[in-house]
Amino acid sequence: MRGFTWKRFWIPREGMLNLGDGGYLPDPEGEWTRHYNPDVVPFESIEALPFLGLLGEPGMGKTYALQSLRKSIEAKVSDEGGRSLWSDLREYGDEGRLVEDIFECDSFKEWADGDHVLHLFLDSLDECRMRIGNLAAVLLSKLRAAPCDRLRLRIACRTADWPESLERGLRESWGSNSVGVWELAPLRRSDVSQAAASSGLNSDAFLEAVGRAEAVPLAIKPITLQFLISTFGKLGTLPSNQATLYLEGCRHLCEEKNESRRESGLVGALQASDRLAVAGHIAAVTAFANRAAVWVGGDSGAIPDGDVSVGSLADGSACVGDSKVRVTEEAVREVLGTGLFSSRGPNRLGWAHRTYSEFLAARHVLQQGMTLPQIENLFLQSDAQGKKLIPQLHGVAAWLGGMHRGFFNRVLDTDPDVLLRADVLSLDDSDRASLVESFLRMLDEQKVQFPGFESHQLYGKLVHPGLASQLRAFIFDKDRSVLARREAIDIAASCRAKELQEDLTAVALDNAQPTQVRIPAAWAVARFGDSEVRGKLRPLARGEAGDDPEDELKGCGLRAAWPEHLEAPEFFAILTLPKRENLFGAYKSFLRDGLVPYLSRDGLSEAVKWVAEQAKLGALHGAFEDLADDILLRAWDDLEFHGVLEPFAKAAAMRLDIWYTIGGEKLAKRITDKSAQDTSKRRRLIEQMVPLYTDVGKAVTSLCHYRTPLVRRGDVAWMLGRLQATKVEQEKRVWSRLILYVLDESNLEEVDGVVKACGHEKALSEEFSGLMWPVELGTTQADELRKRWVEIRRWDNGRGRERPLLSPPPQQRITKLLDAFEAGDPSKASK
Repeated sequence: MRGFTWKRFWIPREGMLNLGDGGYLPDPEGEWTRHYNPDVVPFESIEALPFLGLLGEPGMGKTYALQSLRKSIEAKVSDEGGRSLWSDLREYGDEGRLVEDIFECDSFKEWADGDHVLHLFLDSLDECRMRIGNLAAVLLSKLRAAPCDRLRLRIACRTADWPESLERGLRESWGSNSVGVWELAPLRRSDVSQAAASSGLNSDAFLEAVGRAEAVPLAIKPITLQFLISTFGKLGTLPSNQATLYLEGCRHLCEEKNESRRESGLVGALQASDRLAVAGHIAAVTAFANRAAVWVGGDSGAIPDGDVSVGSLADGSACVGDSKVRVTEEAVREVLGTGLFSSRGPNRLGWAHRTYSEFLAARHVLQQGMTLPQIENLFLQSDAQGKKLIPQLHGVAAWLGGMHRGFFNRVLDTDPDVLLRADVLSLDDSDRASLVESFLRMLDEQKVQFPGFESHQLYGKLVHPGLASQLRAFIFDKDRSVLARREAIDIAASCRAKELQEDLTAVALDNAQPTQVRIPAAWAVARFGDSEVRGKLRPLARGEAGDDPEDELKGCGLRAAWPEHLEAPEFFAILTLPKRENLFGAYKSFLRDGLVPYLSRDGLSEAVKWVAEQAKLGALHGAFEDLADDILLRAWDDLEFHGVLEPFAKAAAMRLDIWYTIGGEKLAKRITDKSAQDTSKRRRLIEQMVPLYTDVGKAVTSLCHYRTPLVRRGDVAWMLGRLQATKVEQEKRVWSRLILYVLDESNLEEVDGVVKACGHEKALSEEFSGLMWPVELGTTQADELRKRWVEIRRWDNGRGRERPLLSPPPQQRITKLLDAFEAGDPSKASK
């Protein structure tokens, strides 16, 4: 998609992809999310490979991804002394002209005759192959005749059209370790947000609409993202009918959007509606025969178990409205080349997203005109409890349940949990009421399984006018199972059933209720309760919840009551270390993200005092250590506010004394960076900390050494002023020792200032006695001065002089002088 400056990522063709960020690609460069997909990398991580096949489904934006990298790639290639050559193969329909323009051009010949590296980029291999059938053989022939040890070849191609013969030839000639085939990964949440904002939309509203419509699988592909953005721009929302949205999205994936192909007539033999019908046929076979991928290689007996061959799919016909389209091998291959499919390894293609196949398989069942008994025979199997849906078909059944009323009613009696994933928003209120009733009843009877923690998003679709009374009957009935009551509460929270907030508060505060019911009730009130109602959970926050072995009720109470119903002094007085440090539940969640963002400036002062006290008690570990980092980082930004600086200095001194740093790694780095940019703030902190030290040596170690050194070179003149301003002898000794440690002897102005001050500052004169007055060798004073000098030099070498680099650098200077000498101009060489 033009106009969007996304950073795209690549995944090995046979790699596994985790879309764990709510269906989006977790950021491969995020502090934590990079662990979701260790194989997903930016282009710079794979550019060292000599031969790269860069694949992408139609509409994934592989050409734009490479073009956006072109400037940085060319700059890097140039810096390394190489050259780059870019060619769009779609321009060629004749083998001779292609060879002449690429392999016989001046750039290629200069590389072949030289000793530099050539980076050769060939785009649109798939389109060129449609005109030059032997393209793979031509490329291999020319490459084998070239000095490819100095070549970096990058070939962009549609996934389904990647020639295995080319890959095989590259591996045979230059070794498998020199060849990599990578596929363009889907979009991140941030990419989609950026695209929406760049299109003039409210990005938060757009993302919310995408999530509500369960359209994330369409949003992570540029071609269908554009469709969603356009639809949202026109309507201000997305259609509530999920099936309609998916139908249009899949239709977009079946259309040929490439302008060059359309202008050249290379659009295939099928219309988009025909491709959609054939795709439904493929979806039905892969779903009902439980096939993982389609084998597109030869039928030589090498078809992996669990795959289906193109030949096996080429059978019968598919419905297109009132007509039919024949499902031939050519038709199957044409559909496999659309954006509906992606690579599963050499000669294997699978559905680009599971939901595409499930939707199209359900639609195919309807289009084939199957009767309800036929559908039941296809989807249901008998077990000890009667007939149940076949587990592998749950996804297809969910789609079909939203499209077929009779099938919906049938599944309602057997697997209502599956229907939670159906297009519930397209159902009427009575259907949603029936689904809620059946689901909770069968949970109570233990006839369906717990739907999983993603259920909150599913539950949000169950809103209907009588929901509150329906849920109340389960929430207060102690004869119901804990699981049924808990899920009823979660439904209330997901649907923000305000009518139940008082009821949920009563449950949360009732010590006679099971803890497994009280916790979700308290969490629900914290999520959507009105301020007055949330305030009623203060007893939970204060630890008056009764049995609370994992602090879950405490965490819910704090989130509900803070900051409106708890003053900062009371709040910090009731904070305790988590009872289970390895549990990331409601309490630790609150400590991580529910406390600091809501601190007022008055509360910030109390928070920093709390950090200092906890440091004194040695309690800053685990969750408290992270919380202290967050508080101090926030306090650093508001250090000038009354009541913050003094406790901050005490907390910093305490932490430096115990942990040799003001905070954890993240805080230490950020405070060091920020203090370098804000000299005034840093010096105010030093001035506040100096009176805290009774040990001069410890003051120097804390303020000059460790991981967060505060005193820097350039502070000498300022410290001389502080030294002369204070009347406290101990403070004078600390200032004097700090000046000794950071004085730059090559800075005559600083040295002169120290010499003058020594005339009337006794403590400073004593520190610099070795420089100001003669010292007899072999005395205790000489030994002490020598020891201190070694220590200062060691510190000085570790910190560096922070002097500016020579310009021009020594290497360039020497080269210039040597050139002048060789040119016979000794006058220049001597300068």
